[in-house]
Amino acid sequence: MNLKLWLRATRFHIVLSGSSPFFVATAFAYYNNHTFNFLLFFLTWLTMTAFLISTNLLNDYYDHLSKADDLNPSSTHLSGGSRVIQQGLVSEKTMLHGSIVSLLFASIIGLYLNFILDGITLLLLGVIGFFIIYFYAAPPIKLNYRGFGEIAQTIGYGPVIIFGAYYVQTKVISREIILFSIPVTLFGLIIGMIVSIPDYEADKKVKKRNLVVILGKEKTVIFYGLILALIFICDALLLYFAIIPLWSSIVFVLVPFAVLSIVNAFKNMNSTTLFLRTSNLTLLIAALHNYLFVIILILSSI
Repeated sequence: MNLKLWLRATRFHIVLSGSSPFFVATAFAYYNNHTFNFLLFFLTWLTMTAFLISTNLLNDYYDHLSKADDLNPSSTHLSGGSRVIQQGLVSEKTMLHGSIVSLLFASIIGLYLNFILDGITLLLLGVIGFFIIYFYAAPPIKLNYRGFGEIAQTIGYGPVIIFGAYYVQTKVISREIILFSIPVTLFGLIIGMIVSIPDYEADKKVKKRNLVVILGKEKTVIFYGLILALIFICDALLLYFAIIPLWSSIVFVLVPFAVLSIVNAFKNMNSTTLFLRTSNLTLLIAALHNYLFVIILILSSI
């Protein structure tokens, strides 16, 4: 299988999007402790990337077995899977093997990092991450089919990645990183919610009880708006208590885009094509929010 097909099968654009918590946590470690080890940074990045790749491959494999992706007539580049199995481009066995290899690769590097660092903090975070990745869609637990999918995704996107990246550089998990992680973690929650809305009908047919199916589209969008507002409230509190530098206030230029995204979500929740604007805008806001923090934290440390 060629590289282009692998990039599509792994949905590498989503992997890149999901990497921002890692970079912002590393930048925060540098801001707080003025420490940066490139080798540890690189090895941790490899581990995180392999875990995210495995997540996407496993999710596609089990959504194919449950027919969730097969029954979805309106997939997008953010929802409905990669479609490579449905189009006969990659066998389901290849997807499963690829996910297992990625998971083992990440686990080996993670165990090595835990071995060379003090304590078992990375091991505990890795076990949580491994559990979430494998059982997100895999039986018998199938978190995403039992109402725990978004919670699992939020924990993986937030604490597992953020605390892991911060600990590798600083050897501690401080009160500051716990508080700083809250708005970044909340982005993981709303991204998981919002990209599932176009899959609502297909997920409902296969009894996938994710948050959108449980709440319905309208209540999910209301919840989305509330959490998006809460993210910027958390940023304001971080500024007030001087956990982040004053220059971080630049992230509030994103508030009008957040309002636009909420309005668009209410208007177009029943149109897959139009609702894609909300999904794209949410990912853009999350990326700009996190990478603006990366730039500000690094510049403030120099």
